[in-house]
Amino acid sequence: MKPLELAAGYHVENLSTLLQAVTEQYEDLLTEHERTFLLRFQCLSAAGKSLYYRLLTRRGPILRQDKLQYEDIPQLDTTLTELSASGMASINHEVDPVLLLNLLTRPELVEHFKPKGHSKLNKQQLLSLILEQASPEQVQEKLCNKFPYVEAHYRDAFET
Repeated sequence: MKPLELAAGYHVENLSTLLQAVTEQYEDLLTEHERTFLLRFQCLSAAGKSLYYRLLTRRGPILRQDKLQYEDIPQLDTTLTELSASGMASINHEVDPVLLLNLLTRPELVEHFKPKGHSKLNKQQLLSLILEQASPEQVQEKLCNKFPYVEAHYRDAFET
């Protein structure tokens, strides 16, 4: 049996349909925060909506930009700028250093931080060691330059 092929952009169409139905059915119950989200989402380009959807459905609050590669978003930098300018996402903003460090693999952590005494440590132990040897500001500066990251806003609008 041949697997079902989904139409390009189906995820944006489904999300847009859902948000339109919620708006029509429950507009009087929506908070100002939720209304702002809906308005901002509607104003995004097709690529902006697609990337926003994908940011929401990926695991973790922050994501490395170099891990975002989608056929329907050929100009990732432009689309990320659109999301940032519209208030739908933040790029390289200040976040908990543990979240940032967790974006990297163990070999990447060793390569970029060169912590002393790391050879027999697992990743969590290595994170602790790095945090002992580097300030949160140093972690932020080093990682946002080498590994730009993004966080979608309005995640709370999708929580039940």
